[in-house]
Amino acid sequence: MRDCRRSLRASLGLVRGMVIEDKRFSVAIHFRQADDRRKAQRLIRDALSTITGIRTVPGNCVFDVLPADSGTKATALLRLMGILRTEVCLYIGDDVTDEDVFRLRHTNPVLAIRVGKSCGSQAAYFIHSQREIDRVLRMLLALQQPHGGREEEH
Repeated sequence: MRDCRRSLRASLGLVRGMVIEDKRFSVAIHFRQADDRRKAQRLIRDALSTITGIRTVPGNCVFDVLPADSGTKATALLRLMGILRTEVCLYIGDDVTDEDVFRLRHTNPVLAIRVGKSCGSQAAYFIHSQREIDRVLRMLLALQQPHGGREEEH
């Protein structure tokens, strides 16, 4: 990824409104602030076409660039569930890269919640915004406590 970052910075680093984010094990190329987003996408695709050994995941005004042999979020989640010896998982995501995890719900006990409605999403449930995550977690905690979250009076 080091060579990939260098190449992208050399070819795209001076394009106005484009940000190349170093994520250590991957790179994100953001173009939301570009004057001409279509042109920015073309420039990014052209730059990426010259780099070998990568996998590209397009998102909302971003391209995530990963090593071709890297796992997905689903791979990581299943590995983590095995390490923690958990049978069920709550997963909340808002990105194209979360769809691999959302698909797990068909074969694994994953409660998949997407932030923001998306017609093509594999998530079983949707919430409107990031702010609603705390509300979901509070509701789940209340279900775990006796009497729906109300403390018993002594």
